[in-house]
Amino acid sequence: MPIDSPNSPAPEHIAAPLLAAHVPEVEFLTGIGGNPRVVDTGGIPMFAFVGIEAEAGPVIDPSGTLYVLITSIDAGLAARRGEIDGWTVAIYDATRSHDESVSVAENVTSFTAAWQQAWMGLDRPDDRHT
Repeated sequence: MPIDSPNSPAPEHIAAPLLAAHVPEVEFLTGIGGNPRVVDTGGIPMFAFVGIEAEAGPVIDPSGTLYVLITSIDAGLAARRGEIDGWTVAIYDATRSHDESVSVAENVTSFTAAWQQAWMGLDRPDDRHT
């Protein structure tokens, strides 16, 4: 079940090419049960700044309250893989705040490293996945 975040889903004509430029990451997020989607992250005009939002997935977050917001360029998503200049993975807890992440890895050279750094920065001492 998707997290009820305040971020507006992007229309298909905006989302489709951005998701196509991020296929490996979208496949990973889909594989963990994350239901990835492109969302507006603020700014004017609407959808000037976008990111990929996804639930953390049932294995990583059985409570279903954590979600991630991912960008691949400064405050947005690259339109093509060759334009990716750094990954940011921010983790949010829907029970706390949609405005402040509980952990973040910023401007990391690979998605995998950003994902790992963000989860390692989360204080979950009983979680074997972090």
